Amino acid sequence: MLKIYYYFQAKIQTTELKLSARIEKKINEPYSSNLFYFRLITLNLFLVVLQIAADILKFIIILTRDPGVSFNIFFKQKELRSCPYSYHYFKNIQQKLRTFSFAGVAALSRLCGYLRLVPI
Repeated sequence: MLKIYYYFQAKIQTTELKLSARIEKKINEPYSSNLFYFRLITLNLFLVVLQIAADILKFIIILTRDPGVSFNIFFKQKELRSCPYSYHYFKNIQQKLRTFSFAGVAALSRLCGYLRLVPI
């Protein structure tokens, strides 16, 4: 799971670099033959999809991994002299995510149960 997350993070960084290079090129060449800036739009959409996938993976990692491990992964505490983030704050976020995800699963199971009872 972590390898996939790191892959998405690397992909996001390379896409951002490509996008900034293309924007810089468009600024320097305002009258190019590219119609409607199609390549910029596709890069932006691809970046949005990658970011959503990375956020979903982060959500899953926070829910399933050990809190100490996931805190170090997302706040990169080992690289800093002093971590500006509170572990207590992270635990509050993790608890809210767990409550939200369990409530969502319960609501979906109720909805599926209700749909089975309703004759079509």
